Amino acid sequence: MVDALIAAINAGGGEALESWIQTHAILKPTKGADSWRDWFGRISRTSGGLVLERIDPPTASRELRVWVKTGNGDKLRRFGLFADPAGSDRADDFVIAVWPTAYTGTLVRQPADEAVLAALVTDRVAFGAGLDEFSGAALLADRGRPVGDAVAGMADVGRSIPNAATTRFHIGSMGKMFTAVAIARLVEDGRLRFESRLIDVLPDYPDRAAAEAITIAHLLSHTSGISLPYVEPTASTDRDPDRVSDALADIAASPLAFAPGSQSRYSNEGYTVLGAVIEAVTGQSYYDVIQREVFDRADMADTAFDRPGPLAANTAQGYRYGADDALGVLPRESNAPFLLDRGGPSGGAYSTTRDMTRFLNAFREGRLVSPAMVEALLTAEPNGQNRYGKGFTIIPVGERRMVGHSGGGPNSGINADAMIVRETGWSYAVLGNYDAPAAQAVAGALLAAAVAQPPSGAADGS
Repeated sequence: MVDALIAAINAGGGEALESWIQTHAILKPTKGADSWRDWFGRISRTSGGLVLERIDPPTASRELRVWVKTGNGDKLRRFGLFADPAGSDRADDFVIAVWPTAYTGTLVRQPADEAVLAALVTDRVAFGAGLDEFSGAALLADRGRPVGDAVAGMADVGRSIPNAATTRFHIGSMGKMFTAVAIARLVEDGRLRFESRLIDVLPDYPDRAAAEAITIAHLLSHTSGISLPYVEPTASTDRDPDRVSDALADIAASPLAFAPGSQSRYSNEGYTVLGAVIEAVTGQSYYDVIQREVFDRADMADTAFDRPGPLAANTAQGYRYGADDALGVLPRESNAPFLLDRGGPSGGAYSTTRDMTRFLNAFREGRLVSPAMVEALLTAEPNGQNRYGKGFTIIPVGERRMVGHSGGGPNSGINADAMIVRETGWSYAVLGNYDAPAAQAVAGALLAAAVAQPPSGAADGS
């Protein structure tokens, strides 16, 4: 199957690729023939041809990792094909990204003194930057107190402005945490319930049947059934940039992908609907609510939803592999044409590493919502996303939990990751201006170190 796919790519796509798709791919409403044709067609157009290097056995997620050399630059790259869970010999899904080189330095997986932790941050950032696989800032902190931080790369290549610890980066979907906190505050105030139906809050929602079935908890946990195929921005919209509810008509025009609560699928659109809920309940714009209830309360002075246009001072320009360059074999380009709308409830704010650790500490300590509500947001819904509560990712490591969110994606020039240990307050934030998973690769080393550290003042790792 892999040999046939590479042969089709090297033949220029077209009929050969079409034949492969019909023979070997499982086609679904959210990832049909067009999606397979589009992504593997991009590889055909830009890679300069592929030579198979090796195939790794399937992982726990059923991913078959295919490593190839590309003709353009002779770079080693990989893409993934996922085995059919039903057991057929077809590919159920695919993933294509530019995967960073595995870190060859020493990881910290036990309690360590601060000099060792600071060196880890410096070394891990330098390793990625030395391969031109990371550009951004990284911070490791103990209850908000910086222990180690490092920066690399350029905030603006054209003007020779380097990244700094205070540089603001686009944080992508990390903003879903802000939306979840704002919803939770409305629940605590008695103005909303997780069980509230969408129709109760937005009686004019265009799809009445969907609104009668969808609850606030469904939207928070990505189980609403609202899930549109991703389309890369091509032009700015005419919507009011100060309100998010103008997007509802477009979202409701597409039928639900599944019955609410029956399964899950990551949904940016579901969070946009949550933003409209916030506006309906408060009578204020989403942006004003988030500024007051999240940014101000967490002392996040350098975080905001910037409008499209020239970048604000001290803000990094994103650099991505072009939309056609799925395997990253050509030079990176500015992602300015990708950022055509103001960010919103599904993500898109700009922030700093220090502001993101401030947010996580304020959340953990019950300064944004009550401790009981913190646990409610960290509680998964039936049939929800793996390791996900309501707006927050939860990664169990032994008896501890890493809590936070990542943001960005391939071919976006955006990648960010920030998490905190629920039990101890150790946290990290890695924000970058290269495609995902560049920042997340760096974050992996910081996650391992953060979760291994004891609470402040403790003599062991308990």
